[in-house]
Amino acid sequence: MNSDKKNDNIILEINNLRKRYGSYDAVKNIDFFIRYGECFGLLGSNGAGKSTVIKMIATLSLPSEGDIFFDGKKLTRDNINAKRQIGLITQEYSLRKDFTVEEIMMLHGKLYQIPIKECRKRSEELLEEFDLFRHRKKIVRQLSGGMKRKLMLCRAIMTKPKLLLLDEPTVGMDPIARQQLWDHLRRLNKNGTAILLTTHYIEEAHAICGRVAMMKEGKIITCDSPLNLINKVGRYTVEDRTLDKIELKHFHNREETVTYVKKISGDYFLRETNLEDVYIEVMKRNEGV
Repeated sequence: MNSDKKNDNIILEINNLRKRYGSYDAVKNIDFFIRYGECFGLLGSNGAGKSTVIKMIATLSLPSEGDIFFDGKKLTRDNINAKRQIGLITQEYSLRKDFTVEEIMMLHGKLYQIPIKECRKRSEELLEEFDLFRHRKKIVRQLSGGMKRKLMLCRAIMTKPKLLLLDEPTVGMDPIARQQLWDHLRRLNKNGTAILLTTHYIEEAHAICGRVAMMKEGKIITCDSPLNLINKVGRYTVEDRTLDKIELKHFHNREETVTYVKKISGDYFLRETNLEDVYIEVMKRNEGV
């Protein structure tokens, strides 16, 4: 794992974090950090431990071992000020179905003791930005899945958090709604909000994350920028379709790619390596680890 912090400002630091349920370790002594204004992705299949990490950072679940530092201070459930600066979107819809859109926003503001005048102004601004203002009188059960996700994001950034935790934020969304949410996240990130994103959509992490960590069975297998991870595997990928199944071969330069392609007797497809290729290769190399 790339743990070179240099002298950069760190908003979130995870040290030797472990979560045990009985005899089962869901998260196995992991370490990583996130810089101010960085978008960081946790990638892995279902059961890899991604959501458990999010729950511990959000103080919804206590670590069995290890420490979490936010903004230079150890994070605990009692630190209300720190919790106000951390926004959370869970994988499941966590909205009262019988509340209206504006009631959801105002209730959240009240929970974090935002003055009512400021709360109303902030709510209207966010709902307008996310194209929900015209739906503010609708109850949650009348909203589409994409609209519910956008409402959860509005609620999460109501307190202007320094760090936004997103657990599978686009699950169940259609491609257009997913792209729209990515655009909103890019804007938030550009304006200085640090983001921790968990996803099993590899292209999602490639599109918006500056660094990613790949998890398997509670461990972080590798961590780096998408570009560096791709360069380690090889910039060029050949899909060899000679056999019954497609076999992927990765190469670091054009010369060795061309040499290999000339030896193929059947169909093939030459393309640039993407982050999904890296993920597959990394998981293969760590089978049984």
